[in-house]
Amino acid sequence: MRYFETRFLEEADEFIEKLDKKSANKVFYNIDLAEQTNDPRLFKKLQGEIWEFRSKYLGNENRLLAFWDKTELTETLVLATHGFVKKDQKVPQREIDKAEQIRQQYFDNKRKVVMAKKEMKNYSLAEMKDKHIGKIGTKERDEYEYELRMDVLGHMIKTARKERKLTQEQLGKLVGVRKSQISKLERSANSATIDTILKVFRALKAEINFNVKIEDDYLQLI
Repeated sequence: MRYFETRFLEEADEFIEKLDKKSANKVFYNIDLAEQTNDPRLFKKLQGEIWEFRSKYLGNENRLLAFWDKTELTETLVLATHGFVKKDQKVPQREIDKAEQIRQQYFDNKRKVVMAKKEMKNYSLAEMKDKHIGKIGTKERDEYEYELRMDVLGHMIKTARKERKLTQEQLGKLVGVRKSQISKLERSANSATIDTILKVFRALKAEINFNVKIEDDYLQLI
């Protein structure tokens, strides 16, 4: 499930271009997680209509400012306006003002688009990952997507545990593992065996399905 779809305006793309590859990947990774988990630690409201994508890598606080576009009935978009490296605790007001100017320009342009037939150029998250990480099927992109799925799975376990009003220690006892293992699993399911993951979801009374593709056929494991 994705709570929204992120699109990048030109200045946001230009900011990503200037980052080193690993920092750029971390930005995409956190946006991917934010879309699928709605985690306020990754995407939070700043001021007025302006929101902030948060990412940190090797001590650098990389930020993308953004706003929502809920005018379409079929999709909820978040538009990333531009980025900067945050040097102080507070986001500079000039950056928020800049994002607001871009937001107003975007909606002014959208109102005129039917007559002008020209939209502000923007890129989807998938297009940005194709460009900056590599296309699906390349080693770098496949590793990225795998790590992302494992993190999302960990978040799902944490969410289900809290809905069942269980502590990590209580869930660990139901599964037969230590609290520390549940804590690690909730951060990422990367190191867990399928058997452990199945035991956790059974303890949470939740269903989990695995789809395995062999050539053009799918096998479903429950």
